[in-house]
Amino acid sequence: MLELFGAGTACVVSPVSTISYLGQRLHIPTVEQDDPLYKRFRKTLTDIQYGHTPHPWAVTID
Repeated sequence: MLELFGAGTACVVSPVSTISYLGQRLHIPTVEQDDPLYKRFRKTLTDIQYGHTPHPWAVTID
């Protein structure tokens, strides 16, 4: 696994670098990637939210 991230209303997209389960830790090099996917998702989503990028589901209110 090279990347892992969570998404939600408040955080938009947040990288995950470690999963701990039953006393074991799994390192995930999400933030170590050259062009991480989570950053591209975050930029696209925030650009839609702020009206910088048009999207058919987004309605701009003046």
